[in-house]
Amino acid sequence: MFSYFLPQRAKSISQALLQSNGSNAIRACQLVTFKEFETLTLKYCLVCVEEDIRLFGVAHWHRNHQVSGVEACADHKVWLIHEQLPERPHIKTLLLPSYSTPVKQCTELSFQFAKFTKQFLHDISESNNSFNQSELLSELSKLGYILGNKRFKRQKLTSDLFEFIKGLERTSATLLPCSDKDYRYLSYLLAGNVSQHPFKHLIVLFWLNSTLDIGHKIQTKNFERNYGIEDKSELCQNLLKQGNSMAEVRRITGKSKRLWQ
Repeated sequence: MFSYFLPQRAKSISQALLQSNGSNAIRACQLVTFKEFETLTLKYCLVCVEEDIRLFGVAHWHRNHQVSGVEACADHKVWLIHEQLPERPHIKTLLLPSYSTPVKQCTELSFQFAKFTKQFLHDISESNNSFNQSELLSELSKLGYILGNKRFKRQKLTSDLFEFIKGLERTSATLLPCSDKDYRYLSYLLAGNVSQHPFKHLIVLFWLNSTLDIGHKIQTKNFERNYGIEDKSELCQNLLKQGNSMAEVRRITGKSKRLWQ
């Protein structure tokens, strides 16, 4: 995750990990330079522990559970449990998830964030791509947050993000904006010239993805109401006439180009 969002540091991070040099990896990730942070712990899902024991005979730590700010299991919709790390060395015999804490269901937004993060982590692990600032700005432009020449509607942008993440429970407050007027939270991220904590990128991408999906659903319902749900061809044609790209139309309608004809 750090390598993806900090492409200029990716090589240093990779080399440190290959050499099993944790200190160099932490320095390469620039953890000490970020304002946002959380207490270092290991996290696990009790339902995953039960499944691991049943399938493999022993529980193990899941990578997607360890992402900063993720507090829910993406598979079972329950809160993750924090395990305090032992004193140095951290890697010790039998350092495995325990089996004594009761399961508690998490909130919907925290669950959706966990699902988004798990898929995102899978996607970037399968590719050699790095974070592209212009793609983020393009998504913000679609939602009307950019005035041009990297000028942003700071108040609306910050307020809308803060309102959205109110339902994100248990995530450390130190990772989140402190108020709907915390304009500095996004300023460096949008400028693109200062390294930012991966969680900040992740929560903004999750918010944009959720907002765009809601917009697409509303747009699709309006068209279906006007043209009839069975007339997908006419729906696609009208979306194209509005200036949407083919990729955007496929995303809205769920139909391939072959089915439009």
